[in-house]
Amino acid sequence: MCSDECLKLFESGKYEETIKCYEKVIEIEPDNARAYAGKGLVLNDLDRYEESIKCFEKALEIEPDNIMFLDFKGLTLIELGKLTDSIKCYEKVIEIEPDNARAWYNKGLACIAVNRHDEGTMCLDKAVEIDPSWKETGEFS
Repeated sequence: MCSDECLKLFESGKYEETIKCYEKVIEIEPDNARAYAGKGLVLNDLDRYEESIKCFEKALEIEPDNIMFLDFKGLTLIELGKLTDSIKCYEKVIEIEPDNARAWYNKGLACIAVNRHDEGTMCLDKAVEIDPSWKETGEFS
C-alpha cells in the first residue's frame, strides 16, 4: 500500500476508501507526513474540518516547516472561522519563505476578515508585489 494508490482512489471520487487507504499507509509508516496530509485533504473535501486539522497537525509534527502542510492547515482554519489561528499559519510560511505570494494573500484576506484592515491591505499589496501576474490572472504562479 502506498500513497500513489490512495491518490488514485481520491481521483476516482472514492473518498471513504481513500481515507482507509491513508490509514493503512500511516499504520505501516507512522512517520509518513504526506499520508497524514493526504488524509487531511480528503477530510477537508468532505467538510470534516476538525478531523482534517488534526491530520495536518500530525503532518506538521513530523515536518514542522513544510509550507504545503501549513498552507493546507491555514485554509482549513479559515473554513472553521479560526482566522487568528490561520493568520499564524501564514506568518510561519512567510517566516520560512518570505516571497510566498499565496501566503501573503491568504494572510491578507484573514486579516481583513478580523478587521485588521491596514495589515490585510499591506499583505495583499505584498502578494501582488511578489507576483504581479496575479492582478491579471487571479492566480499566483
